[in-house]
Amino acid sequence: MHQAKIKDQEHAFWEKQKPRIEKFYKYNYKDVHSVEFGKTYILPTKTHVIEGYINGDKSLSFSSSVDPGTNFEAQGTGSAALEEHIKEEYQFQSKTVSQIEKEEKEKRSKTSQE
Repeated sequence: MHQAKIKDQEHAFWEKQKPRIEKFYKYNYKDVHSVEFGKTYILPTKTHVIEGYINGDKSLSFSSSVDPGTNFEAQGTGSAALEEHIKEEYQFQSKTVSQIEKEEKEKRSKTSQE
């Protein structure tokens, strides 16, 4: 029973993180139409890791990590092929999910005031 509860908690954890990971890649990378997720695991440091790829192309793979008690922001690695798709303005510093969400909120606020 305990193992089932852990699996349920991990599933709920990733269901919350997947939209954040998708938002990160769609914002910081060119021509991202879909994000597919695969294997998940937990490192000895308790960091959660999920692997995936972009646009159904396994050569555009990534591995994203989330530390315990936090949400995904921008941590992870990508394949060389994926790194070729990073938007020019984010080559040296990508935007975190919190920065993206703040920008989206400001745009919505500005639009509703017009």
